[in-house]
Amino acid sequence: MRRFLGYYITICGLTIAVMLSYSGFSYRSCRPFWAGLQPNGLLMTWDWDANPIYESERIHIDVTNSPLVVYHYKLPRQITDDETRLVLDLADFHLERNLPYLALVTLQRGSGIIPLRQRQMFADWLEDRCDQLNRVDCSAVILVPEAIFRAVLRVVYRFREPPMRTITAADHAGAAAAVVSELERMGEPITAEIEAVLRRLGSW
Repeated sequence: MRRFLGYYITICGLTIAVMLSYSGFSYRSCRPFWAGLQPNGLLMTWDWDANPIYESERIHIDVTNSPLVVYHYKLPRQITDDETRLVLDLADFHLERNLPYLALVTLQRGSGIIPLRQRQMFADWLEDRCDQLNRVDCSAVILVPEAIFRAVLRVVYRFREPPMRTITAADHAGAAAAVVSELERMGEPITAEIEAVLRRLGSW
């Protein structure tokens, strides 16, 4: 079960269920910011108001169409601590202001998983925010093309429901349909910009 949880946290990228407690690195000392992110220990700063898209060879983050926030993990094995904190701070921004939040998380097929230290960062974050996740209208759509990994998630779900609404999709069309359904459930508009993002899913 511990192995199941490790991968579960990894593929979700953020705001997915935590079932076991971890020791070691703790994210609890970090404070969230929206513009000019500078939590304790964060070497990189990023002004999301001025630059709503963050792009590196490892990850693509797009907050242009909030409440939809896109996280595309291109090289998850090489993701940095700073980039992981950017992911968590974006989620904090929405949660602490009671803003609706829909994370669309995709991984490059065959690209592996993030390191253990960063899985611990996600686990600490999730453990600390279970109450907030229950209060705020938030959900995650996870694109999981590999059938074996979807089977792992089904096993995990039998033991513990995630602390936020989570939908897994097998392909790009399924992920796009799930995003539309979730935005409609939240009462959020499906803008032309969001439709364009969903059309581009197949090119990632």
